[in-house]
Order: sequence, then C-alpha cells, then structure tokens
Amino acid sequence: MVEDFVLELQQSRHQSGLTQEECAHLLDMNRTQISDIENGDRLPHLKEIIGFSILFGKSFEKLFASVFEDVRATMAARLQTLPLSEKPKQPNWRKRTLLKLKDYLESLNPNINEV
Repeated sequence: MVEDFVLELQQSRHQSGLTQEECAHLLDMNRTQISDIENGDRLPHLKEIIGFSILFGKSFEKLFASVFEDVRATMAARLQTLPLSEKPKQPNWRKRTLLKLKDYLESLNPNINEV
C-alpha cells in the first residue's frame, strides 16, 4: 500500500524533471522531508499530499490508489457485517446512508457482495 504510493510519487517527480530540492522549495518543505516520504519512512501530511497533487497534476486518488482500494475493500467487508442497533434514531436516514454507501462502493468495485 505505502510502497505503491512511494513508487507513484517517485515516478511522478522523475517524470516532472524536478529534484527533491526543487520540490521541497515549491512545497515549503526541506529536502530531507521529501526524501523521507519518497523512501517510505513517513507518510505526508494532508497539506503535503495536496501539494504533491497540484505539483504533479495528479488527483489525490491517483497518488493514493492502493490506499483507496484497501479502504474501499475494508469498508465493503465491514458494511456486510455492520451490527444494526435495535432502535436507530433515524431509521430512514440510516437506511438511505447505508444504501448510498453500498451503491458507491459497488460503483468502485462491482465484485462487492450484497449487503
């Protein structure tokens, strides 16, 4: 998961022709921070992720495709085993929310089982 992000980030930087120093300057970071992220020693903060996205012209989902897929799969599996309370506060809202979530997850991965 992290390895895929690191590879995507490294490839994006190399394709851009920018050095770590140049990226660091543009993103208000230092070269060591860029190196640590590219080596997988630390994950970037949200502001840094947004910066990478803008700098390399890639969506957040593209940069973190493997992380998104992992979260989608986990959420789809957990949706199937969601413990339902006996007396939900807003049963219609909850049902709509869960159906929307199920539909969204299925649109991302059509192999998800029925809830």
